[in-house]
Amino acid sequence: MPKGHPAVSAEKIAKRLRQILKAAGIKQAEFARRIGESPQKVNNWFTGAHVPSVDGVLNIEDAFGYRSRWLIFGEEPEKRIEPRHKELVAALDALPSDAIPAVQELLKVLQNRRSSLS
Repeated sequence: MPKGHPAVSAEKIAKRLRQILKAAGIKQAEFARRIGESPQKVNNWFTGAHVPSVDGVLNIEDAFGYRSRWLIFGEEPEKRIEPRHKELVAALDALPSDAIPAVQELLKVLQNRRSSLS
């Protein structure tokens, strides 16, 4: 294991898997279907009896967007940046620092508008 990484814990991985399940609002059987694994194997992961294989971890990342390093080690951030958001992040990074307050205010307005439409 590379220096500086915590030990892999089946129980902690199981806890993070339950977080993914709750956030997705699905049952274990649907989780298993989405990642192409058997419900029995997935149940072993959720109980902490076994840890997912490398392929299993990558399939979870692909299906649900949670970073593999978060799933395995609990490292932040838990979600990866979606490809469609990378251009936006690059544009925000390129803004001069004095423009940040205006962008933050715009985001607040958009969030309020979104909330009022719900």
